[in-house]
Amino acid sequence: MTEEPDNENYAYVNLTGFKKLRAHVLRMIDMVLILLLMVGAVNVLAEVACYHCYGNTTTEGRFCSINHLCLGESCFFSLQPSGQWASGCSTGEAPSNLTCSMSNSNSALDCKCMSDFCNKLNVVNETIKTFLGKEGAFKNTSLMLPRLSVRCIECGIVTIGNRGIEIPCDENQICQGDLCVTKKGPNPYSYCGTLWTENNELRCLKNPDQEEKCVCVQDMCNLSLYMLALDESLPSLENSSSSSDTVLKRERCKNGLSYSPNKHAASVAQRLGEMISNGFSATEKYDGESFDGDGQLCT
Repeated sequence: MTEEPDNENYAYVNLTGFKKLRAHVLRMIDMVLILLLMVGAVNVLAEVACYHCYGNTTTEGRFCSINHLCLGESCFFSLQPSGQWASGCSTGEAPSNLTCSMSNSNSALDCKCMSDFCNKLNVVNETIKTFLGKEGAFKNTSLMLPRLSVRCIECGIVTIGNRGIEIPCDENQICQGDLCVTKKGPNPYSYCGTLWTENNELRCLKNPDQEEKCVCVQDMCNLSLYMLALDESLPSLENSSSSSDTVLKRERCKNGLSYSPNKHAASVAQRLGEMISNGFSATEKYDGESFDGDGQLCT
């Protein structure tokens, strides 16, 4: 005699199996969402701009400037007891500001941070002071650097990968090098150069497939060069009626000021030089001169 199936138990088993399958599918969806979030987080972290440079000796290296940048999850600076050092992009999270550590007294000094340009040399110098000159491996250590006898401005618009970054021309962007450099083009920028990587011929030079580069050796001389390059990069109303909106946008200054890149560039350079010589204060202001939102000189 054939036993009839228990429909009630059969339905219960099917319902239980369905619930287990549903729970498994939901777990898989959660895992996919978590993976997507992790990928998104990595993409966000990869947007930090860092200086990419090193110093092997006082005559060999690549100097830290906005001409040598990289994009990464975070920035690093590493110093050996010999004085050799390197800066660049690293992986993983880090504090926003530069933070240094040393695992033992004879190891390298390792610093990391996670904000744009946080491994800048002047920031590094301030941060590592607590480690240098003390007992141990770093007692007599000093960074391998060139002479750095000239003060320059470091500002403009730089492109790293697909990201463009505008660096304002102000008293916070003073650097020191062997010479001052300005690169011309649609988005000109200025920076400190050294004999490690730059030719010290005082001239403007344009190589094929490269933007024109100008070199000078007086304090703040590349600020004037930058203003001239910025003026040259503005499209002419006569030559490009289709770009008139861009021209108006770039030439407009705030508070009724008028755009004048050539007339006051030298006086701004002199003013910045005086501020350097006298020491910057939190309340120091420009007298009648300012830069607008596009980094242009207004007066």
